[in-house]
Amino acid sequence: MATVPIEVCDTTIPAAFRAMVAASPDHVAVRTYTHELSYARLDAWSDAIAGQLLDRVGVVHQPVPFLLPQGPLAIATTLAILKTGSFYVPLDSSWGSKRTVDVVRALNASVILTHAELAPSLPRLDAAVIVPSPEPALAVPAVHVEISPDQPAYVYFTSGSTGRPKGVIDCHRNVLHNVMRYTRALHITPGDRLSLVQSCGFSGAVSSMFAALLNGATSCPVDIRLETPARLARWLDDLSVTIYHSVPSLFRSVVSAGDLFRHVRLVRLEGDRATRLDLDLFRRHFAAPSKLAVGLGTTETGLVCQWFFDHRSTVPDNVVPIGYPVTDMQFEVRSNVGGLAPRGASGEIVVRSRFLALGYWNDPEATARVFEQVAGSAERTYRTGDLGRIAADGSLEYLGRMDGRVRVRGQWIDLADIDAALAALAGIQEAVVVAHSRATADPWLVAYYVSEMATTPSGSELRRELARSLPAHMLPAQFVRCERLPLNANGKIDHGALAPPTSARPHTADSIVEPVNLVQRRMCELWEELLGVSPVGIHDDFFDLGGDSLLAVLMLDRIESVFGCSLDASRLLGPGEATVERLAWLAVTGSPELETPVVTIRNGNHRPAFFFLHGDYFSGGIYCRELARHLNSEQPFFALPPCGFDGKPIPASYEAMARRHVEVIHAIQPHGPYLLGGECNGGLVAYEIARLLESRGERVSLLLLLSASAQNVRLASLPTWLLRAGGAIGMASETQRYVLRRFSDFLRNQQEAHTLAALIDLLRKLPRLATELLAFARERNSEVPSSLQPGPFRLEGYRDEVRTIYQRIDRDYVPGAFGGRVTLIRGREETPDMTTERTWWQRVAADVETFEVPGDMVTKLTRHVKPLAQTMDRLLERALST
Repeated sequence: MATVPIEVCDTTIPAAFRAMVAASPDHVAVRTYTHELSYARLDAWSDAIAGQLLDRVGVVHQPVPFLLPQGPLAIATTLAILKTGSFYVPLDSSWGSKRTVDVVRALNASVILTHAELAPSLPRLDAAVIVPSPEPALAVPAVHVEISPDQPAYVYFTSGSTGRPKGVIDCHRNVLHNVMRYTRALHITPGDRLSLVQSCGFSGAVSSMFAALLNGATSCPVDIRLETPARLARWLDDLSVTIYHSVPSLFRSVVSAGDLFRHVRLVRLEGDRATRLDLDLFRRHFAAPSKLAVGLGTTETGLVCQWFFDHRSTVPDNVVPIGYPVTDMQFEVRSNVGGLAPRGASGEIVVRSRFLALGYWNDPEATARVFEQVAGSAERTYRTGDLGRIAADGSLEYLGRMDGRVRVRGQWIDLADIDAALAALAGIQEAVVVAHSRATADPWLVAYYVSEMATTPSGSELRRELARSLPAHMLPAQFVRCERLPLNANGKIDHGALAPPTSARPHTADSIVEPVNLVQRRMCELWEELLGVSPVGIHDDFFDLGGDSLLAVLMLDRIESVFGCSLDASRLLGPGEATVERLAWLAVTGSPELETPVVTIRNGNHRPAFFFLHGDYFSGGIYCRELARHLNSEQPFFALPPCGFDGKPIPASYEAMARRHVEVIHAIQPHGPYLLGGECNGGLVAYEIARLLESRGERVSLLLLLSASAQNVRLASLPTWLLRAGGAIGMASETQRYVLRRFSDFLRNQQEAHTLAALIDLLRKLPRLATELLAFARERNSEVPSSLQPGPFRLEGYRDEVRTIYQRIDRDYVPGAFGGRVTLIRGREETPDMTTERTWWQRVAADVETFEVPGDMVTKLTRHVKPLAQTMDRLLERALST
């Protein structure tokens, strides 16, 4: 299968893509866990969406914004917009309504494309909403619009969270040249499968997506906001990804959660500074002859330079070179007075080329500040705002940003936002936050402040106050009180004069308690190494010392390697759990078993307890800690983990799990009224607990289900004759469910039966299928277990086994009738839509009410946990008053 050359850039993206379709129509263009699209199907799908757009607005060469989840539909929509001669503008669901409105207004857009389930979450806009065709079309007219290579292809908005949005605009010719540079540098072939982990709203998606689709290769999109590092690691293997591309911080999380990645031949890191740690991780997790590529690329320039490492490569210090210029690109480093900086001296990186972005959307002043025409040449220069230096061998070294933006957990954040939030706290006069690099994780955020209070607040107290307005990844790790903030000659804060973070422990409310045994002493040393803090006492809280969720995972991994004791993250949930004393005790016992299968996050006596089944069998439900913090401080809160992480056999059904959990609930609260809640699979177990309590005459005042789907009620009414037949021959209920699932799987596999002949053939097969399944069930009846036993408890392998078991249980589960009220809470960006989910639950529950909160299945529990908690709090208060 030959690659159509793209070195000649005097064409357009749709024309280059059609060449791939013509060359290999049946080759896989897009692959996910649930979709596999050929080039021909993707072409037809994008033609169908392009037809929708042309019917609405015609050929007007205008900006067309879209808000879509990561995946095949977003890729098809991108191609569709380009086919109409317009240019695409990706929006991002994490922006919030204000920035979305600002961007759409800045574009003066007449239409916006979005998913039917996301449309209700859009703010009020003047633009008309178009919902693109949700499935690949079978046969539609091809769209052909006259397009020039120099017409705009996209606008990407790259400004931070403060200030007016700034949109980078670029043309077809430059995008194709950028793809050519990637193709040459990475030797991309049609046999490659390229990861697409960047969301639609990030410009890094341009190279990952088009480098696949314009080379006849396969694009593998995944929404990283919905996945854990362990699941992403499995995804790389399951989809046989050959080229992995992300920012370094995400790379560290993913590879640390996996083992050996067999299929990846090239790892590409861009978007932030790579370190020697990344090279070490590459050598540990990727086999020869795979290579690691680091480089410099920006939205305004595309790929500028590249450097390759193999398993024998070394770096003399922690600064990893980012290489030499690629085709038609040049760079230089300028000093702060404007001239060229000597080799070895730092300065601003400036890029020179004929293929730079066109500029900023409707902002000639911003364009003129950073782009400059080279006299007597077709080339221009672009001032990147990045610090760098040229080494003795002529390679470029990246040293970070010149402005106040830093990348934390793959997201750009503006330090000025944290400054403002800290300065807004009572008693704080001035504040500034500085990011210090560290090899083990994201930048170390240190807050320097001036306070008018006589008593200095502790770092833990300041963190708790800031957590009310900032997400977790923006919380400083250390707080340093200053008499005054140092100023430079221009009257600005002199960041260089601020004392760098030291190994001194941050000021906390607790005094230091020395370790009393060797295990506690080793645990303190482990924390000191990981957090860079000394001394550590046995009563110190991991998070109060500057730890975050990423470091918590690393800490648990270290505990396993040092003490041979596997612990899951639920151990860090409750008050007093994330301390040296507690974790050292667990290491001494050598067992991860819970004393009782419940975590007390907040106790109390005068209110009924809220029992919450967090459903998180990957990360231990660590989000419950933050969720409980935003609820009424008087509300007792008990988190019940999924069955399985106590090392005991897993009951084979949600009903059996409910019976086990009811014993624990009764031990804490013998009688109702009961307040129950659960998320995902935990919500389904909570539903069964409510049914069990109702059957015993107990009152359930609140049954709160977060993202718990009743979609399997559809299966209950399909082959009822099969269930009756199963009962007649004495099948156990578990076997009946198994047969039912096999039957429904068969029906789902017939989705492609579009012709009358195929449907007739399907009807002809049904009786024979039923006979075969019933015969199989008779043989299997005695083999259905009452519980499912994973292998020996080893954290990562154990999680994989638990995941497989829960998937099997979930497929078999059909909810029964409940005489009370079910309260559903879902994120606005979740699928399926709330209307569909409510319809399913109304088939089994006497009363169903629904509430929507910001976010998707993951972000509602993280970034948007406060509005979620506020909704839950109102429902708890209502339940207690009735």
